[in-house]
Amino acid sequence: TPPRKMGRGIQFILSLLFVLEVRSDGYGSGISKNTFANSDPHSCHAFFFKYLPVRCQDSFACNMSTPCMTSGRVALCNADSMISETTCSMPDGSGPPGGQTRGGGNGAFGGLLHGGQRGPPPGAGSNGGPSSGSNNPDDETNEENNEEDKPPSFFSGLFGGGGAGGPDGAGGDFGLHTVNASARPGHQELLTVEKTYELRFKRAVELNQYDVFMDFSTVFYATSLDRYITEFLEDNVPFVVVRWRDDGGNHMHSLIVKACGQVILELVSISPPKVDFGKAFIEDTIVRLPTSLFAANDVYKADRRVLVPLAISKGTSEVSLPESIEFYTQILEATQVHEDSDYSEAGTTHVSTYRLANAEMVIRFIYRADTLGTIITPTSEEEVESDGKEEEEDNTDDAVDGEEDTDVQSDKNESEQTADSESSTDDAVDAGDSGDGSMRRKLVVDGEVVLSVRDMESMKKAVRDAFWQDKYCGVDKFIDNHFAWDQFDIDLTEKAAIFDEKGIKYHIFGDGISRLTRGAPTNMYVVDPTGDSIQMDGPWSETPTGGAGDSLQDACSQGNCCDKGNMAATMKPTKKNEEPEYGGNCSLALFELSGHFMIENELGEVAQEARVACIDRAYSFQGRAILQESQCEPADAYLYCMDTEDICNPSIFQRIKK
Repeated sequence: TPPRKMGRGIQFILSLLFVLEVRSDGYGSGISKNTFANSDPHSCHAFFFKYLPVRCQDSFACNMSTPCMTSGRVALCNADSMISETTCSMPDGSGPPGGQTRGGGNGAFGGLLHGGQRGPPPGAGSNGGPSSGSNNPDDETNEENNEEDKPPSFFSGLFGGGGAGGPDGAGGDFGLHTVNASARPGHQELLTVEKTYELRFKRAVELNQYDVFMDFSTVFYATSLDRYITEFLEDNVPFVVVRWRDDGGNHMHSLIVKACGQVILELVSISPPKVDFGKAFIEDTIVRLPTSLFAANDVYKADRRVLVPLAISKGTSEVSLPESIEFYTQILEATQVHEDSDYSEAGTTHVSTYRLANAEMVIRFIYRADTLGTIITPTSEEEVESDGKEEEEDNTDDAVDGEEDTDVQSDKNESEQTADSESSTDDAVDAGDSGDGSMRRKLVVDGEVVLSVRDMESMKKAVRDAFWQDKYCGVDKFIDNHFAWDQFDIDLTEKAAIFDEKGIKYHIFGDGISRLTRGAPTNMYVVDPTGDSIQMDGPWSETPTGGAGDSLQDACSQGNCCDKGNMAATMKPTKKNEEPEYGGNCSLALFELSGHFMIENELGEVAQEARVACIDRAYSFQGRAILQESQCEPADAYLYCMDTEDICNPSIFQRIKK
């Protein structure tokens, strides 16, 4: 089916509606959320609700667990929705019967942009399925009127069904999300990254010193820091307070706290804390944010009970900083808001902030010299490579053992985390060298090796290189490290063509067809030079139809991988009641590695928990090595373990059973 083009008239009308309805960054407008891969999203959710003025992002996946995903997703409260000093109501269409709600604002846009479900399309039954003689793709009598086989534009379905943001009631407020997509590769690397955040932040607080990993944060404005400091002190939550000047010479104060995993929050206020927190300010000599940003977001008139989103902050290496600036300005068309540098004996610090189209928030990039660590020993590249392999082998058995229990997915995740966390930092990439290749430097905290910024970037990119196969197939855990950019002016078709030309990796979710029935848009996640990604939501002049699934609603999906695996290419289709024929070394290796999970129950089905355990085993360090030696592609494990019959044509792919 050829891509469907969106009329310019419709685009103009919707742009006008957008201007009239959307006023600030949040769902449907600008930088709408910041999402993190996390090994324990429920702990994040608990932190957010205990200390921040937030509500559930929606009623669809606020704080839930399934075999494929655990989530902790909240949205900031806004002044109109506050019902007490610290709590607020949900938007219309999402609260319980008789519960307090508020007006929907720009929720009509937000519910569709991020996988939220809407009411059934016109002609559908009450359960969301087709009603008699209406919109059923299997109804031959309705073939001419059936729109499901035509790819809708980005805005299709915006105005049908549902209340504010549809039944999920996403509303239009900025989101703070954490997710553990169980079946995506990179779990062991994620634990290594989280351990680095934990050790570095702990050391920084104990010494009352700044750490480069504090530059990875979501930045908000608070009229006062006192409430947060008081509560953190009462609960012994570690934090630091940084003092700096904006470019107008005003003293600003940043309370920096690690909520969970990779989630660091920076709360900025012009008002100095009145609460005695027992430590001196950490002085930062750079202009962390410009005065124009505070003015653009009208922070000095903000309600004292709420937080105002200001920036997505990214620490960078000396390599990714110039690459990021080029990527955001030359390809994404961001405009520079400010930059500042400081040169001292400790090293160079540089900050640059950029604003994307349709956004008031900025993206902040900071490079600063990392003084943590010690030069260990002269070494050659061969020794470094050998060291890394030995360290990985040491952790393989523990990692695999942690995946054996498949009775309950939460138990499996807990055992993996316990087994892997103790030794995950052993897998850390060496932190760099002295500049001439003659020395290796390892960063050490409390006797444990931690990552540098450049190490972490390399680790994320290595996972993506190992599992990404093309723009439709291959989704790793670090794709869940993303902010969402919602805009109505930049054509995603044109951007995708540029990404293709320059060899920039991205993943397309959605088949361009199912928006009306699922509420999930066709969008793309593009990888930036830091190794994290950007969820790009916007119009397609030609909607792609080769993708599959949704990042949130289909957390077990690797996309459309039907023709990407060696096993799939070599399997011969079988007729009913015939035994399938094995397709060679790859299929045999998968069966021996994970086949014991693929046991049908009394209903003739393989439980989803077992499927997740199957693919987790295949994606472990040991599994990757075995499958690579057996000429398997990353897609083969997905096709073997997961139920893809609704995506893949049975004449192309025949599942292996035994």
